[in-house]
Amino acid sequence: MKILVYSHRIGSKTITFIHNEINQLSSGNEVLTVYHINENILKLNQCELHKIRHYHSRFFSSVLYYLEKCLSPLKIRVPIFSNQFRKIVESFKPDIIHIHFGTIAERVLFKNEIQDTPVFISFHGYDASRALHNPIYVKGLRRLLQQDNMIPVFVSKHMKNYVESKLEIGQIDKSKILYYGTNTDFFKRRSKPERAPVKFLQISSFVEKKGHIYTLEAFKLFIDNYTGSEEIKLILAGGGPLLEPCIQKAEELGIAPYIEFPGWVDLEQAHQLMEESHYFVHHSIVDSNGDKEGIPNAIMEAMSMELAVISTFHSGIPELVEDGKNGFLVEEKDIRSYAQKFKEILDMDFLAHNREKVVAQFEMKAHRDHLIGFYKEHL
Repeated sequence: MKILVYSHRIGSKTITFIHNEINQLSSGNEVLTVYHINENILKLNQCELHKIRHYHSRFFSSVLYYLEKCLSPLKIRVPIFSNQFRKIVESFKPDIIHIHFGTIAERVLFKNEIQDTPVFISFHGYDASRALHNPIYVKGLRRLLQQDNMIPVFVSKHMKNYVESKLEIGQIDKSKILYYGTNTDFFKRRSKPERAPVKFLQISSFVEKKGHIYTLEAFKLFIDNYTGSEEIKLILAGGGPLLEPCIQKAEELGIAPYIEFPGWVDLEQAHQLMEESHYFVHHSIVDSNGDKEGIPNAIMEAMSMELAVISTFHSGIPELVEDGKNGFLVEEKDIRSYAQKFKEILDMDFLAHNREKVVAQFEMKAHRDHLIGFYKEHL
């Protein structure tokens, strides 16, 4: 099968789920990955790469960058971009086109009439939440998804329902639910750490929707009321624009001695941190711009490592984490309940059934098989 995959950005630590999918598809299929930016941190195996440029001149690019920054990237439409994509399609002649992120699909397919090839559009978070506040994007997306060969793929049932409600076109019968796939062979517990210190772990980008500020405030409340004899640690791994503000916040709250900020970690380091930790936290929220999560891949990886989880009733997370069984869920920004769950989860040990759930529903190879099945269904 010839598969053309488009992802605006590749090689980034923040989109490992796309790299995992492409690498899985490359086994037994001819895959062409089209991109605009390659950060060269993560590698794609056994697939051809093709870079596409948005604009032809540096001056034109600078002018449009300024306009996009001032107005909104979704209000700028540049035919040069979609024309390049059309030429690649005509040359490669794919059986399947798969575009990651609805916002990118709406751009890539601007004035492109692709009718004979099934086009799968994966929605991941921003494109199914904050972006839907833009009426221009909504109008373009509504037009796309009413075409017979456009098949939306959502990472959770919640996301599907939300997009349908915002587009006001009723239930999209052709849409697919496809949970992210996790490498459960890699994210597998090898040993259990000593109980002292008890380590709570989060691995994610430091951006608003990851809820670090609420984790810090709840951890402060928990520490102030903690009466146990065991030493407690909170490890917040990752990087991003809110890392330094969070470090400062920990100092202001007086909990800096209890917290470690190891920065960005690769897969091996992430596995090691999970191997050494006892619990996983991830306080996802709807950010001030309306951006939401899908289902954080890090939670799947943690559960594959048998860690109990504290998270929130947010987007598709309850489809993965059942409150009271796989850990605990609290309402977004509910600091007191969150602090209470820090205490209650200490009574939970490593949970073998957390791994069993991920293996059964969120395993990488099963993800690939489901996706290939979707493709064949529409050929």
